[in-house]
Amino acid sequence: MAKPTFYTAFCNSMENTIPNLSEEAMKISDLLQELVFSDKLYYIKDEIFDIQRLVLNFQKYGRRIDIFYFSGHGKNGCLQLTDNHKLESKQMADLVNINLKNAKLVFFNACETFTLAREIIAGRQNTAAPIVLISCKKEINCFVAERFATLLFSQIGQPGTYRDAYDNAKVLVQAINQELIFKEFDTLESIKEADDQNFDIAYIEIEAPADKKKKSSIIGQHPLTRDALTSNYVHEVVEYIARNADKIEHDKLQLLKTALLTAEQIANGGKKDKEAAQLFDQAAEALPGFSSGSVFDALINTEKNLNDNAVKSLIKSRESGITIGEMLQQVNNITA
Repeated sequence: MAKPTFYTAFCNSMENTIPNLSEEAMKISDLLQELVFSDKLYYIKDEIFDIQRLVLNFQKYGRRIDIFYFSGHGKNGCLQLTDNHKLESKQMADLVNINLKNAKLVFFNACETFTLAREIIAGRQNTAAPIVLISCKKEINCFVAERFATLLFSQIGQPGTYRDAYDNAKVLVQAINQELIFKEFDTLESIKEADDQNFDIAYIEIEAPADKKKKSSIIGQHPLTRDALTSNYVHEVVEYIARNADKIEHDKLQLLKTALLTAEQIANGGKKDKEAAQLFDQAAEALPGFSSGSVFDALINTEKNLNDNAVKSLIKSRESGITIGEMLQQVNNITA
């Protein structure tokens, strides 16, 4: 399986500064750099992203780029670049469609970029190369936008599709920010009817008629790599739940605590029985951000293999090396 290429661009403004953009860039970069060091992907990162840089890198690397992520200011479909250049939606759409012909995911994490996403779909004639687009229709809180993107990208190493990653991040963010509205589009007709609809974040995926096979977002097939990245994602979810515990029902927090405690016992030599499997499924079903009880199996397998090089290089928690124990402590702090 060829290594995918990620291209991330972060554009701030001196006049209207996004307060957490540097932190967002650091978080996403940290997430992806470990995969670079583990030889799982190629990564291009720009924090000075002007029109010359965009055109140069798109022309030079465009055919290799699998995922392009932009975070910054947007207005009426235009992107604001580092030099305050306003890039019109038609021009950006052409740059994407001409240069990023093999892109699987393009994510514009900027206000009012749904018009741009729609422009890309309208100009994309090659239906044999379907693309996933994520964009914002309205103005969006920069801290919510950063959290959604971080949660989505933290799932890149897990088995599943981009839609799976989107759905998991959506459910968790929406559980805390209930006023946030997501909308999914899978036909050209539905996109044309979007003007009168109220939503904040849009997911667009139009499959080619001859290609109904689901695309996987997984990086590599090594099971320990997958489990380590899944453990990182679970850690991210638990942190998010802990920071917003007042918005999660108490019995669900107790269920998470029991599931983590059971996972820790199994990792330390206990037996996984039918009751444990049912507990994991119940916890995943009840808690936002989890799609399957198998995430707890990934935690167990990671804990058992903390000394493996594939795990060491990727696991988020390095100080104590007890990933489940750290998560349990976070949950204990809010349920005590």
